[in-house]
This record gives sequence, C-alpha cells and structure tokens, in this order.
Amino acid sequence: MAQEEIVMSNRDLMWKHQKDGEVEFHEYQGELWWTFRQKVHTSKSSYRLYEVCRLIPTDVIAQGLEAVRGFAHQQVTEIVGKQKEAHARIDAFLADPDFPVSLEYEGVILKGRIDRASERYLHVRLEEPYVGESGVNYGWASAMGGHYILKGETFSEDAIGSARWILIDVYKRERHREQNREVIELAEHLNDDSS
Repeated sequence: MAQEEIVMSNRDLMWKHQKDGEVEFHEYQGELWWTFRQKVHTSKSSYRLYEVCRLIPTDVIAQGLEAVRGFAHQQVTEIVGKQKEAHARIDAFLADPDFPVSLEYEGVILKGRIDRASERYLHVRLEEPYVGESGVNYGWASAMGGHYILKGETFSEDAIGSARWILIDVYKRERHREQNREVIELAEHLNDDSS
C-alpha cells in the first residue's frame, strides 16, 4: 500500500484518542503506523488541523525503537513543515491580496479589486466608474458544492467570477444612488426631520 494513499476503514478510531501535537503509533492490519494531529488556532473561532498518518517501513522497524521514533518525527517535521509553509504563504496572500478585477458590463468597463479575503470570505471594492464595496461568504454549502475561494495559493476561478458579480451588483447599486440622488436625499432629510 502506498504511503501517500492511505485508506483505512477505522481511520477515525486511530484519531479518537490522539494527543494534540504528539506522534503516536498504531497497529493496523498487522503493520505499524504513526499518526500526528495538531490543532493550530488561526483566530478565536477557527483553526487549521494538521493530520498525518503513515506506514513505518519494515527496514526502519528492524533498526529498533529509536530508529522508528526518529523516522516518525523526521516525517512529521518534513510533511507538516511543508504544510505550514504553504499555509503561511496563503495567509500572507490573503492578508493583502490587492487582486485587480475588471469586466465590461452593459458597455461600461468596471474596475475594482479583491481587497480582503479569507478562506471563507471575499471582499471586493469597485473603483471605477463608481466607488463602492461588498462581499460574499463562502460557507459550508459552498464547500459541499465544490466552490472555494482559493485554488492553491491564489484565487480560484469561482472566486474571480464571484468578484465580477459583486462588481456588477455594486455598480448597479451605486448607479441607482447616482440616478436617484435627489429623491434619496429628500427621503433622508424627511426622516431626520420627523424625529
């Protein structure tokens, strides 16, 4: 069985009593496996979960307990280290994406940018011909439908498409405000005076 392609019917049982941030060893179908699970909080309400499970090769087992422990710890350092480096690059990208987005809508060029994002939220700012902003949440249902903000370390086509739709919505809203400014201001004035 390839180490990269692990399919276990009792995988959840292996993680059930896993101590956070520690390597543990398990027997599965007569073979020795190591597991590692670490929960890293990224904010008050979210976290990233690093889970790795790999087979210990028989030639490493033959070298003794310390070789097995050393092998597992080296693998954790390499595998989880690469995952954390990739997440650090993603976090840096999301912290200040400044990603330009433009399209033509009804003969008008709309220009804007994705100016804030997370793995679940996309915020877009329209810069021309009006100024405005809006955003969209990508929740659990989005993920279940295969829609994600990121693809690798950049925005997915779906996120860029969503940003374009947001530009259109903001453009329509701001155009409406511009075309109806006098009535909007009159209504606001009347509401302020009625107190």
